Amino acid sequence: MRNFFILFQLISFSVFGQVNLDSLKQTFEDKSLPDSSRIAAINLLAWEGYLFSAPDSSIYYAQLQYDFAKSVGSKKQMAVALNTQGTALYMLGQYAEATEKLYESLELKEEIKDVKGIAATLNNLAMINDENKNYGKAIDNYHQAIRYVKGSPDYENSAELKKIITASYHNLGVLNIGLEKYDKALAYLDSTVELAIEQDFKRERAYAYANIGRVYSEKKDFKKSLIYYQKGFEIIEVIDDHRGLVDAYNNFGSAYLELKDYKKAIFYCQKALSTSIDTHLIKGTADAAEILYESYKALNQSSKALEMLELNRKYEDSIQSLEDQELILQQQYKYEYEKKSTADSIAFAAKEEIQNLKISEQQSQLKAAQIQTALLGGIILLFAVVLIISYRSYKRKLKNSEIITEQKKEVEEQRDKIKRQNDLLEDKNKEITILNNNLEKLVKERTEELEKSLEQISSYQHDLAHNIRAPFVTLVGLLQLIKHEKFDSKDNQAILERLQQTSEKISVVLQDISRELSKFENNIGR
Repeated sequence: MRNFFILFQLISFSVFGQVNLDSLKQTFEDKSLPDSSRIAAINLLAWEGYLFSAPDSSIYYAQLQYDFAKSVGSKKQMAVALNTQGTALYMLGQYAEATEKLYESLELKEEIKDVKGIAATLNNLAMINDENKNYGKAIDNYHQAIRYVKGSPDYENSAELKKIITASYHNLGVLNIGLEKYDKALAYLDSTVELAIEQDFKRERAYAYANIGRVYSEKKDFKKSLIYYQKGFEIIEVIDDHRGLVDAYNNFGSAYLELKDYKKAIFYCQKALSTSIDTHLIKGTADAAEILYESYKALNQSSKALEMLELNRKYEDSIQSLEDQELILQQQYKYEYEKKSTADSIAFAAKEEIQNLKISEQQSQLKAAQIQTALLGGIILLFAVVLIISYRSYKRKLKNSEIITEQKKEVEEQRDKIKRQNDLLEDKNKEITILNNNLEKLVKERTEELEKSLEQISSYQHDLAHNIRAPFVTLVGLLQLIKHEKFDSKDNQAILERLQQTSEKISVVLQDISRELSKFENNIGR
């Protein structure tokens, strides 16, 4: 199933149907025809005419296509020719050369922004990487193809672009089954089904269902695998795909074998066996015979089990023989291709002397190349020495730069510290200025209060002098007058003496008060 989708990518943009090789050759060689007709003819000749029967000839005609496309300035057809050569080289088993051609094709397609062509070539590169077990690179190629297609403004309205996406998703799903990453496989296969339903891609949908069933089979959930096998089978039965039908019968048989329902396993695998023999599907016959052998053995039907075992071995040997033949054919193609390339390189040599001269020239060129290689080696060595010296110098400069940077960092930190201290001093100065201003105000207020107190004291002193002392002086004068008078009563004399003593004491007190007030006033005046 997986190979079907890979093959689909190779042939999806070619023209189907029988081709008349002689007619195509004549069309290409007729210079009176438009360039577009000639290039279409050589393209069809290289792809449909020889790719799947004689890949070495396909490479030859694709080269003619490339040269002609280059002469008329058609980069698109140059890219198509390179893609054909890459595909042919892949079929010959020459993966390195195939990859080189496909990348050349990809560069041209990227230059002219041929999205469909880019995606097809990326999928072909993925196919080669998958074949070489370079799964990570294969996955990258598939994802690149998907990004290019989805980034195209024509994507939503192009069935061809969506078919490429569908194939890419399917191949990613199958690849992840092989890597035993079943959750990822299911995600890609679900996306395949979704697109296949949307675009009515029946075959792709059927194969996706079958592979989803395969995932559940690998997870030992055989009942669920049967559900998806049935979904795929219903579509395959309608589109009359014999290979798909045989695979579906064998899938049913394998699941029922695991569920130990041997009668159902035999029922489906007999159908697979009959269909595969009628349609000459060797692999399907071998698979059906193997499942039938296991089922009959489980039912202790030894003779039938032995018959199926022999049939399986016979077709397994046929498969191995075909694989050996394919390998031999690939080697034969490779030999003939290299032989043809050698013959083409001396096609214009008419005499043996010219051939020898060319060989001599090639030897001279080889020696020159060896000298150039030696010189190049010396230059590379010198460059390496210079590079090492430069690297060491760079490291020293880098170290010095780091020291300078560190010192600069310290200076900046000191500068920031000084700045913070200056800011702090400035804040303190502002506080002192504010305190000074407040102090002047406070002194002024206290001075005003003292002046008011002084005025009050002066007023009090004045009152004391005038309001108290004056009556007191009057009292003293009256006492003096009374003192100089003559009184007969002794009691009155005693009272007068007592008044005299009291007035003297009051006088002393008033003098003391007046003296203290004067001192206080003098001190304030200072």
